[in-house]
Amino acid sequence: MQAIAAITLAYGFVSTSQFSHCYRAYVGQSPSQARLCGQTSKFGGN
Repeated sequence: MQAIAAITLAYGFVSTSQFSHCYRAYVGQSPSQARLCGQTSKFGGN
């Protein structure tokens, strides 16, 4: 499992807060909440 910061950089976001904001708008919960629930992302992968 990759750190959220690593995913942020891999997808071209400039900060983890920017990534988290976009993720929450798209998925409906924060990346951390999704990880705690074991949810698979709509972006693909786990």
